[in-house]
Amino acid sequence: MKKILLIQVREKEMAQHERAVVIENSGLSADHFATHNVLTDPQFPLEELDQYAAVMIGGSGGYSVLGG
Repeated sequence: MKKILLIQVREKEMAQHERAVVIENSGLSADHFATHNVLTDPQFPLEELDQYAAVMIGGSGGYSVLGG
């Protein structure tokens, strides 16, 4: 089974909370998800994206990808 990759830009406590909320609202079990937090590890090998069924971008506020 390919997992869903949740890319986060969060401090540790908020990252854990965000992951729990995403899993809860997805209706899937935790084993369907993998996470990568850009704050703790800014490098992510793009060639590994093929390992995942989908990619979700988490976060908001100061690290929002939407700007504004």
